[in-house]
Amino acid sequence: MKARELAELGIPRGDGVRLAGEAIRQAKRAGIEKNQIPAILRDLVASPETYREHPVFGPLAVHVAESAEPIVPFVPRETPAPYQVWGSALDAELTQYPGKTSALLGLKSGVRLDRFGFFGKARAGMWHFNRAYFAADLGGVLEYYPSPHAAVRVDIGDTILFYGGTALGTVHNFQPGIGMSYRF
Repeated sequence: MKARELAELGIPRGDGVRLAGEAIRQAKRAGIEKNQIPAILRDLVASPETYREHPVFGPLAVHVAESAEPIVPFVPRETPAPYQVWGSALDAELTQYPGKTSALLGLKSGVRLDRFGFFGKARAGMWHFNRAYFAADLGGVLEYYPSPHAAVRVDIGDTILFYGGTALGTVHNFQPGIGMSYRF
């Protein structure tokens, strides 16, 4: 086990981690299964007096009992903390299609929960075929956050192209998308 894992179980850093490492090696030689050791260490931290005379974990129990600053082990919440973040962010997209390019920049606004985010978006930009056309993109975004830095994004929007010249008008394009991103 690593020092960080031992500290999370409540073992004091320094000599406590060193003694725990020695005890873990002795426990393995004594035939104690590897998957039982974290439970034994948690129990030892909770009540070190019961392990004082243990042939393998005794020295560690004495150190934990006499430690001036015992570390309280982390106990996860039974339910996730109810929080949400409301806000706005810049949202940009540059897409290269065969023979055409789009560049859109605007705002997305909505709510970000623990693992999911729900946003509305409004972006403006240009589409280029043989010439540049003004474009607007309105829609919604669903983001899933599998880790603190990664996001999977499902994007559904109506991209509106504004044509000028002799035939003024607009064209609406349903534009779904899915992608992955890395957040810094």
